[in-house]
This record gives sequence, C-alpha cells and structure tokens, in this order.
Amino acid sequence: MNPNYRGICSVIGGFILHLVIGCFYLWGVINIYVTSYYRLHGEPSLNTSLTSGLFPIFLLFVGLTFFFGVKLAEKIGIKLACLIESLWMSMAVLLSSFMPDFWSFMFFFAIVYGFGSGLLYLVPIYVASKHFPDKKGLVTGIIVAGNGIATLMASQMSQTIINPDNKKPISMEDGKYFMGDIAEQVPVFLKYLALYFGVLSVLGSVLIMPKDEKNKENLKQKLVNEVETENEQKNVENDRGEATFKEVLKCVKTKDYLLLFSMNCLSSGFGLMISVQFKDYGLKQINDDQFLTLIGSIGFIFNAGFRIIWGYLMDKFGFRKVYWLLLSCQLGLICSLNAICEYKAVYFVWICLILACEGGHFSLFPTVTLKQFGIKLGGFVYPYVYFAFVISNFIQFFIVLGLLDVIEYKNVFWIYAGLTFLAGILNFFFKEKK
Repeated sequence: MNPNYRGICSVIGGFILHLVIGCFYLWGVINIYVTSYYRLHGEPSLNTSLTSGLFPIFLLFVGLTFFFGVKLAEKIGIKLACLIESLWMSMAVLLSSFMPDFWSFMFFFAIVYGFGSGLLYLVPIYVASKHFPDKKGLVTGIIVAGNGIATLMASQMSQTIINPDNKKPISMEDGKYFMGDIAEQVPVFLKYLALYFGVLSVLGSVLIMPKDEKNKENLKQKLVNEVETENEQKNVENDRGEATFKEVLKCVKTKDYLLLFSMNCLSSGFGLMISVQFKDYGLKQINDDQFLTLIGSIGFIFNAGFRIIWGYLMDKFGFRKVYWLLLSCQLGLICSLNAICEYKAVYFVWICLILACEGGHFSLFPTVTLKQFGIKLGGFVYPYVYFAFVISNFIQFFIVLGLLDVIEYKNVFWIYAGLTFLAGILNFFFKEKK
C-alpha cells in the first residue's frame, strides 16, 4: 500500500481505538446511575462524592502502564498489541456488569480497564507520528479527538437504555439519586457498551499500519544530512533507535520536563473536575437528567473537536502562544461559571467551552513533549508528563470529597482560577524548541 495511505489508515485506526480509551469520560454521565444501582444493592450509604474517586483511580493506572505501552507493542507487534489491549478493555467492561458491589465494579471498570487504556494510549500516536513527522500536532489532535467523541455515542446509549423517559432523580439527605426501574438497567447498559467496544477494537486494530522501514538506514542518513542544527540532529537520532532508561531519566531531570509537568498539573485539574462533576453541579441548579446528559454528549464533541484545533494551532503558532490562549479562555470561564449556572442555555455553552479547553491539554502536551525530546525519546518521556493528569485528578477528587461541603463549588472555582493563573506564569519560563 502507498505509504501515505498507510499513514492515513493508521490515523483513522488510532482515532477509532481512542473511542474505546476515551470512554473513561463517560463516568461523569453514568456516575449517578451506577451509584444509585449499588445503593439499592447493599450499599445505601454510597454517594457520588465518594464514587467520583473511580475517575482518578482510572487515570492512575493509565499513567502507570503508559511506561510500557510502546515497548510492549514493538516486541509483540503493533497490530497484535492494539487488538489485545483494546479487547482487554471490552472484557473489563463486560465483567464489571456482573459485579455485586461497587468496589469490585471499580476494580474492573477503573483498574483493569485503565490498565489496558494506558498500554494502548500512546501506540497509535507513536505510529502516526512516524508516518507524519512534520504534522505531529495535527495527527495527535485527530487521534486523541476520539477520546472526546467517545462519550457522545456512549452517553446517548446510557440515556436510551437506563433513563429513556427522562425521569427525575429523587432528593435524599446526601444528594439526588434514581430508584428501582432506572437503576436496575445499569448492568444491561454495561453489556451493550462492552459489545460496542469489541466492534471498535477489531476495526481500529485492522486499520493500524506501522510505517514500512525497509529503507530505514537510507532514510535516516537523508534526514541527518538535511538538518541544520545540533538539536535537530539529536531529535532525528532520538526518532530512530532504542531509548534507554538512562536517556529518559536524563530528560525527566531537565527544566523543560519540570515546567511541562508543573503547568499540566496546575491547569488540567479544573477540566478534569468538571468532566466528572458537571452533572452533579448542574442538578443543583437544573433538575433535568436528559438535558445534562446532552450537555455531556455535546460537550465532549467540543472536547474532541478542539483537540484537533489546538493541535493545528500549535503546529502553526507554537506551544507557548496557544497554551496562553487556552489558559486565558479557561480563566474567564472559571470566574464566570457560578454566575451563569442557573441559565440552561448559557450553562450548556460554558460546559462545552470548559471541556474544549480541557481537551487542549491532551493535545498540546503530548505534542510539545515529542517536539522537545524527539519522537522516540518523547514517546517514553510523555508518560511522565501525563502523570501530572493523575496527580491533578486526585487533587480535584480530594477537594470534592473533603472541602466541597465546607466551601461550596463557587470557592472551589476560585482555587482553580488561581492555579490556572500560576500555570500562565510558568509558561513565561518555558523555552520552546523550533
């Protein structure tokens, strides 16, 4: 097959595989359903503040297995790795539907599913970046757009199966929850979701096509001859050959890495919190389950679409300028969210834009990591950058669990306004490679 077609097929396949990976965002939509189900099955004290902890647990295991995904794929074969890891996630969701309590459900839906997600996450990006080394931002944006769009189909499926009549949750002492006929549909929905994942897994894995490197040495020499600076030569060398742990560790000790990690940790937490809490927060102002589910569906389309836009803008203007733009938009949205939350149409727009900014983090940071450290080394350094998402997600969980009842959402928002502003200050000190 023509190399360009192989590259295009790999980008499409990567996008489809990220439709499976990206359904961790679905937790913001179905958390209330799952919590309601297990409250009816032996855990009446369970609440959504506690069960929201599934989201950071998921990202923790994604972050831990990130380190091994590309190496494992190179050892057993790219296609085989994609197929096994994506089907692993499908099986995890299927098994979770049979679990008798929330904690065993979380083991499969967060830990087992997260384990497979982490192994698979970087592999399609790694393959596509080799096909299109001068369009890393665009192809990364297209692939990780699948993360955002994933929730569109899955959330509408959840609404259709679990609460097709848009019944209202019942107010209780510790929040709003659904009762019998709605909550009992949760296992049925999970089985359909597993089947949906299985189909996507096979299709995406078939389309992934590693770059043909039969003429690798000639191509390598040609690229080396074309570069004009020592840094570019190092990046070309990094894009070929095997990265050692010592080389990766040396990158992790650099100022570039520390700044990328810190900025990501500071500015990504708000979007991660809204991804899980937009429904809980919205129910306090707008008691309409179907409308809030629709916000999640459309909001994650914005999340997906803007990943491509942010990636394109970074290719054109560079990381620092685009990241400042993202931070400025996010800061304005944070500061005004509490003032507009009771107006349905405006709340709809604000959540969509917040999720668009959050999606930018998943597009900009892998791209700038590959840019700073080269494709090969960058692929092994990015898991360390990604771990900032894990830490910021645990921070938002503990804020929601421990402080929300004391300081309320509006004061939590001001905390995140300060963290976003601090990320902008750090961006002044980051020196982006050309």
